[in-house]
Amino acid sequence: MTQALNFTSKAIAALEALDPPNPGVAAGMSYIAEKLRQAEIFVLPDYGTLLDRSSPRPDLPGEMYRPPFPVVALEYTSIGPGGRFDGPYTALKASRRIALAFDWQNDLPPPLAAMCKPDLPEGVVIVSLFYSDAEAIWMPVSAGLHFAYGDIARVHEHPTSAFRDAMIAAGRISKRVMSAGSVAGMLVPMLPEALVLGMQQLGEATIIDSLQADLMDEVNAYFDLCCALGCRNVTAERKDAPHKLNWQRLKAGKAPLPPHHVLTLGDSPMASGSGAEGGASSARRSHLRRGHIRRLDATRITWVNQTFVTGAGGFARKTYSVKGGHRA
Repeated sequence: MTQALNFTSKAIAALEALDPPNPGVAAGMSYIAEKLRQAEIFVLPDYGTLLDRSSPRPDLPGEMYRPPFPVVALEYTSIGPGGRFDGPYTALKASRRIALAFDWQNDLPPPLAAMCKPDLPEGVVIVSLFYSDAEAIWMPVSAGLHFAYGDIARVHEHPTSAFRDAMIAAGRISKRVMSAGSVAGMLVPMLPEALVLGMQQLGEATIIDSLQADLMDEVNAYFDLCCALGCRNVTAERKDAPHKLNWQRLKAGKAPLPPHHVLTLGDSPMASGSGAEGGASSARRSHLRRGHIRRLDATRITWVNQTFVTGAGGFARKTYSVKGGHRA
């Protein structure tokens, strides 16, 4: 997807138009709006899906998950056939979404900092913003997740929870991803009064599960982007909105469309796509090999496009269903 969506500008305007009565919520919305103003925008495919999430991500150094800019906003729609999980952890239809990610600077306003764990290490914070189709308004999720660069490369066993059981039952988390473990994140409050009220009414465990459901797609989208940008043959290309279009928008009293980034695939050092003569490979059936990340050495990875691989054993017809996996 290369067309600008303009979600970020609309979300900023929506947050600034609100006048919440709670001082912490007001401070959180102002903080998020300011981060959005600073953000470099990336436009991603539907659901922010860049990688096959039914398989574990490649093991990468933690520093590769540092944002490509101090603040990034990943814009994408969520209207395709996959659909967000339609169960107890999804209450609202949200066809437009933003994953806001920024390098942690310990700069929370006092009402948010009072609820945040002190002395968080260097890391990235990922915040989810969604457009409620029913209410026609942009809103942030009440907390983000902080991932320390020193810990992202470490995985932890998945503890049993109602949320993960529901995600597995719905096919949103594959068994392969579950067995690979997950990255541990620390909650960072964005709307403190809303967060406290939820915990008081529903309990801390239920709210944490709900936040994981709310943040799952945005965390996956950001981690997908970092993996893609880590490929030696993938670059981020900056695109400016057409001058004529922005001139027409200004003439109509509308804000101009901001620049955005799209991922560009360069030359790939993949094989030619033909199976070797003789040996075990000649007995394989011809098949379409889906795009994937290939590790070149301890620090380098590359993206390999889908290709046709020939073999002597006939043709294997494959259909792949890409489902969301949880790694938060």
